[in-house]
Amino acid sequence: MSDLISLSNSSNKTLSAIGKTAAVANATIDTYKATNAAYSAMAGIPVVDPALGAAVAAAAIAAGLQNVSQIASVQLADGGLVKAVTGGVPALIGEGGSDEAVLPLDNNRAMRGIGGLLLRKAKVAL
Repeated sequence: MSDLISLSNSSNKTLSAIGKTAAVANATIDTYKATNAAYSAMAGIPVVDPALGAAVAAAAIAAGLQNVSQIASVQLADGGLVKAVTGGVPALIGEGGSDEAVLPLDNNRAMRGIGGLLLRKAKVAL
C-alpha cells in the first residue's frame, strides 16, 4: 500500500490521483483500526463500562475522518498555476524532482526581475 500512496507525490496527474485514492483508503482503514483498538481498550475496564469505549471510539472516528477529508481535499495545480483563494492554497513544491518557482503574477516589477534572472540562467545553461 505504501508504494501506491507514494504515487501521490508524482507530478503525473493520473499517478498522483491513484496515490491519493490509496492514501484515502489507507487512512480509512487506519481510522477503523484505531476505533476498534480504542473501544477494546476502554470496554474491558469494569467500572468504565462500554459507554466510555464507545465515546473514545467515536472520537477516533471523528479524528480519522478529518484526516481522510484533508487527504481528499488536496488538489494539484492546473498547469503550474495556483489560483488565489481566501486563506491561501497549501502546496507541495519541488516534488517532481525539478526546480520550481512560485511567482506573484500581479507584481510586474518582480516578474520582470525574475524573468530576467531566468533568461540569464537559461543562456548560461545553453
